[in-house]
Amino acid sequence: IAEQLERGKPDPLPYQVALERLGVAAEAAVAFEDSPSGIRSAVGAGVLTIGIASTHAPEELYAVGAKLVVKDFADPQLDALLKFSLTRSPHALPTTTRF
Repeated sequence: IAEQLERGKPDPLPYQVALERLGVAAEAAVAFEDSPSGIRSAVGAGVLTIGIASTHAPEELYAVGAKLVVKDFADPQLDALLKFSLTRSPHALPTTTRF
């Protein structure tokens, strides 16, 4: 949908529109992003954002707002992190989880 909008990432508009169309509150969503602009977009929309350090250093992804960073989608920490977020408030996830 980003191509159809007047503003794309890093603006939060793409996430805001997607949330609205899906009928999902930002607090109930999780975004997975591998770029600083994507992370800024998701964080700006109020979505819990997990950085995927496939193309950028973890420190760079944390610096722009990722709550957590994992190596890739196969990272064993990811399953544990998602289970944790389902049992607690997603925005209360610890920021000290590092790989």
